[in-house]
Amino acid sequence: MTSISVSAISENLDHAFRAAFLLTGRVDLAENAVRDGIAGLESNNAIEKELVAKTVESVIRQRADFPNQVEQALARLPQELQRLILLEPVSRDCFILRALFGINPTSCAAILNLTTEGFDEYLCAAFYRLPMLG
Repeated sequence: MTSISVSAISENLDHAFRAAFLLTGRVDLAENAVRDGIAGLESNNAIEKELVAKTVESVIRQRADFPNQVEQALARLPQELQRLILLEPVSRDCFILRALFGINPTSCAAILNLTTEGFDEYLCAAFYRLPMLG
């Protein structure tokens, strides 16, 4: 069994929290999603590979309970990232997961319940539309 450093755990928790906050717009919901993500880990060694994905899966499952929170969260970000509000929600999720958090396309598609091809289409749409939004 390999050990994980405290700094690696802290970094992964921060990464998971930021992802959850961007997708929920609320600190309490983000914290709950991180707790769910931790509970969903299969082993202590999974934190580096699975924590962000498990946290985001929790957010997606609970999304219906907070429909307008993402826009509020993004409005607090730098102006360059506020353009994400103008994207279609699925394209925005694809962009956030892939471009901002570096989750691989196959995992992103699974988290968002999309086919890999569908994920690629939504992501391409986000990259195409973002420069035109303003």
